[in-house]
Formats: sequence, structure tokens, C-alpha cells
Amino acid sequence: MRILIIIFLLITFFSCKKQENENPDMCGDSTMEYISPSIYDAKFKMGTYWVYIDSLTNQIDTMKIINISADGFYGNTRCENQKHEYYAFQVDKSFASGSGDIYSLRRDGIMLNQTEELGNNYIYTSTFTKIDSLFIYDRYYKSVVKTTRYGVTTYFNLSYGLLRIDSNGRKRLLKDKFIVR
Repeated sequence: MRILIIIFLLITFFSCKKQENENPDMCGDSTMEYISPSIYDAKFKMGTYWVYIDSLTNQIDTMKIINISADGFYGNTRCENQKHEYYAFQVDKSFASGSGDIYSLRRDGIMLNQTEELGNNYIYTSTFTKIDSLFIYDRYYKSVVKTTRYGVTTYFNLSYGLLRIDSNGRKRLLKDKFIVR
């Protein structure tokens, strides 16, 4: 339901904008922008799942990819000959109030939307702090990025995904994973 509301609001917003470049010649040459190789490993596919353990209750939680909502090239609204690669997947979590968290890759950025912890707010890569390595549950992970927003701290790794979520005094630590690319 939230996704439908967001889509409706986006359609409404973009339909009200004035087209600045009506002439296709004003757009220049055709361009294709690809997802950066530095974040391409985060392009997780159906079949991928993560298992978390709650630090307070020792309860096991899961998160799995339930939908690939975008995988391809999308054009600029004013210049259709300029396209960018975009990839997004939706997850379902046992510990969430519902499914709908969306993770997406575009050019050289990752966007996280964690509906349970953040409502409909997004975390962008520009807010990340890099950590060389971090011990989580039973192993070290290299190249971790950390962000805190609205009282929720997340730890993300491009190869393994969401490693840890800290919110409301509890930590959800990655215990096990099955990654499909």
C-alpha cells in the first residue's frame, strides 16, 4: 500500500513539472550510464536471504528478496536518449511490521529504504561513514559503511548486504546468509 501511495505521489509530482527541453536536439548525444563496478556486487537476486539474531531476545529473524522491482535502463524524462542503469529489489522481513523495504542501485549510489525503522525515509550513500573492518556475530567483514539517521544505525557491506541494524536499544546481527548474484 505504501508503495502505491509513493508511486501516486511521484506521478503527481512529475506530471506537474514544466518540460524545459521540448526539442530533442537540445538533449545532445545519446548516453548510457551504467551502475559503477564498485557497487555492482550489491546487485542481489531472487533467492538471496539473510538470517539475523536479536541481541536482546536471541530471536532469529529473516530477510529475503521477494521482488526485483527494477532491472534495466531508464531514460531521463526530458531526454529519452540519455539512459541510466537502475536496479532495485524489495525484501520481506519476519521482524518488520510488513514487507516493503526497498534497496536500489543507480550509477554509483546505493539507496536504502527501511520502512520499519525509518518510516518512508531514505538513506543515501552520501551519508555513509566508511569502516575498514567490523566484527559482527562470528566473523569480520571488510569495507563496511555505517550510517545513522532518525536514531537507526545500519551497517552495510557491498558483498554481503545489511550486516547489522541498531534501533530502539536492540541490535540485529547478521548470523547467516545466502547470496545470489
